[in-house]
Amino acid sequence: SSYDKLSQEESLSLVIHRIEYPAEVDFNIEESFYTNAKKVMNSKEDLSWNHSVIGGTFDHIHAGHLLMLATASQSTLDTFHVGIAADELLKNKKFAEQLDSIEIRMERVRKIMNEQ
Repeated sequence: SSYDKLSQEESLSLVIHRIEYPAEVDFNIEESFYTNAKKVMNSKEDLSWNHSVIGGTFDHIHAGHLLMLATASQSTLDTFHVGIAADELLKNKKFAEQLDSIEIRMERVRKIMNEQ
């Protein structure tokens, strides 16, 4: 994991994690997540959290990645965690040989977050 301060004025810390093993999904948690996500999306009030977590491959960054990173980080008061899938997790992914290394993808996300 690595920690980066986004700016001198902000207290938000960025934590980038290397995800090296497949996580087992608890479907009760997943169902709860989707139920809560629907509530958040339908809410008219400004919402924020002390800690936020997102994850993905983050290869070939596109507008959806930028929107997700910006939205999650702007809704976070203290610590924003970004999990990035390690190379070992992606070996069976279609076109895995064309993916950038974990180091490049982590640095790319760190750079994007420091530019916000």
